Amino acid sequence: MATEKKKTGLGADAIFGNKKPESPTQPQPELAVAKSPSADKIRTTVMLAPDIIVLLNRLKEQSILAGNRQTQGEIIEEAIRALSSYKSIKV
Repeated sequence: MATEKKKTGLGADAIFGNKKPESPTQPQPELAVAKSPSADKIRTTVMLAPDIIVLLNRLKEQSILAGNRQTQGEIIEEAIRALSSYKSIKV
């Protein structure tokens, strides 16, 4: 009987990358983690009337034409901040 492990194919190490570092004494460079612009935001769902959706899409198109591309979330955020300022509501 053979005591050696027969090597056929690529193996799990090739597929899953279970390689050990070649020189553990060298320090690994620290990678800078970029903060996502939406990292400090909370996802939510709102129900809007169809005419409001049309207005929202028109505002989005207008922002694209003006060269200041905004997402629907940014447009809604701007509108809520303007409304709260108009009603003198502060956070």
